[in-house]
Amino acid sequence: MRTHWLGLVTLLLTVGCTQEGKLRPQAGAVPLSEDGNAAVTGEHGVRLVAYGSSWKGQPGDLERHFTLMQIQLENHSGRPLSIQYAGFELEAKELYVARNPKDLGKIMSARATRWRPARPVNVVPPKPSHRPLPGPSNDRGITYSGSGTEVPPYTPPPCYTCPSAFDAAAIPSSDMLRLALQEGPLEAGQTREGFLFFEDPILVADRATLKVKLVDATTGEQFGMLSIPFEVH
Repeated sequence: MRTHWLGLVTLLLTVGCTQEGKLRPQAGAVPLSEDGNAAVTGEHGVRLVAYGSSWKGQPGDLERHFTLMQIQLENHSGRPLSIQYAGFELEAKELYVARNPKDLGKIMSARATRWRPARPVNVVPPKPSHRPLPGPSNDRGITYSGSGTEVPPYTPPPCYTCPSAFDAAAIPSSDMLRLALQEGPLEAGQTREGFLFFEDPILVADRATLKVKLVDATTGEQFGMLSIPFEVH
């Protein structure tokens, strides 16, 4: 029974320590901008600049539902660089791949379909030292008297990332389509900037690493990998 109580306390502490999913480049890992909100790395003639949480478009609460990252790529490699969402990964406790913003409305609709309102979960209480008083019973026949000697049913916290039907219908917004990083070859000497969208907010990890595959747009050969570590707040 002590193990049960320790597990319940651990669960509550985990919920209380949940991050907001705000990203900031990890200091000391790669060069940062003066304000500390952008990190720079590069190899093979490709320069990557990645920014922390910086979404100013509509919907304003988009980071509540997804992880966003603004990046800039400069191609001085002497070859065309393939820009595909599948080549951008965010590694935290899980591995996320950047998604086309046109797919995000369907992802939110699927979440709304799967989600159900928080409801009580029956927890078997410790046996009281006295006979329980009359009271409501759950489907296991356990009676809760309200005397303080039993464990009440646990109600999970509300789902803050679950969308409403209105939220899903508004995705993708015109700002999302306009500000997204565009797919397609990036020719030598060119620069491209935009937002990447990852399908889940990062709420339980304190570190995340952006990984960018460098792929020749002509041959399909991967000739390098860029990475920038972030802190999650």
